[in-house]
Amino acid sequence: MIDPFAVFAEGDETALRSRLGELSLEQLRDIISEHGMDHDRLAMKWKAPERVIDRIVERVQSRTAKGSAFRGRPEHATPRHGEAGAPTADTLPG
Repeated sequence: MIDPFAVFAEGDETALRSRLGELSLEQLRDIISEHGMDHDRLAMKWKAPERVIDRIVERVQSRTAKGSAFRGRPEHATPRHGEAGAPTADTLPG
């Protein structure tokens, strides 16, 4: 069994799809079940491994991106008061 989140974090979507492509349909379903990826209860009924792989990749990407807006700030962001580079009472003119 592989951890799809670890494979995705170490590589990318292509690496994840490649690793998932090596697994049987039952192994793919085990991943779906273990990680709670069958929210609509459809994936366990699918016969085509490609559909199951698509679901796994979609859920891994979605969960990996969730909250990414709160992780780190872009380089061009203005520092907040009291942070390095932000104006303070000591550095403000006047």
